Amino acid sequence: MEITKVIVKLQTVPRKRISYDIELNNIFTLHDLYTFKNQEDKIKVAFPEEIRESTGELIKYAYPIDREFRNYIEETIIKAAEQVKTWAM
Repeated sequence: MEITKVIVKLQTVPRKRISYDIELNNIFTLHDLYTFKNQEDKIKVAFPEEIRESTGELIKYAYPIDREFRNYIEETIIKAAEQVKTWAM
């Protein structure tokens, strides 16, 4: 599977200043990925999720289950972020 497009979206929400949409093989789009710095000050990518208000349960909508593919997505998005010279924390 190949990432065929990355769309960088500047946001006004403080904790998600930049979000990303990726297109896979020109046939599938994944919206609202974002970057943040972890405790080791390393840039990481978070995948779409939300907390269900009624139960407090964290719901993850989409994420790679293969470590190699996750690394590929992270490297691609971090490269896109570097091109705009702004990091989401």
